[in-house]
Amino acid sequence: MKYHGGGKLDKKYISLVLVLLAFSALVYAYTINRTIEVQTCEDSDNGLNFLVEGNITGLDLNDTYYEKNDYCIDNLTIMEYGCYERDNSTFAVEVYENCTAINTTSCSIGKCI
Repeated sequence: MKYHGGGKLDKKYISLVLVLLAFSALVYAYTINRTIEVQTCEDSDNGLNFLVEGNITGLDLNDTYYEKNDYCIDNLTIMEYGCYERDNSTFAVEVYENCTAINTTSCSIGKCI
């Protein structure tokens, strides 16, 4: 195997990879979205409201009733549910959020406080 370069390119490449990995970890730590198409969706806290405990209810595409309650994954992270419509379709969305990212200190009983 032939060696190419004097180390500077290698160090730049490694630095770039480390920066990209760190950025990916930050994005992953704060928000992960999952969207599911459903027939109907109602949200008790009127959208992605991280400060109010709520739930979504409705019918999925198989006519099965569902209910998803906002909850704390741990003392800093909330699982928030919401609904939205786009192009004549209805969607249920799941969002994981770090409560400190929205200027609160922790998660308790399904809401950031």
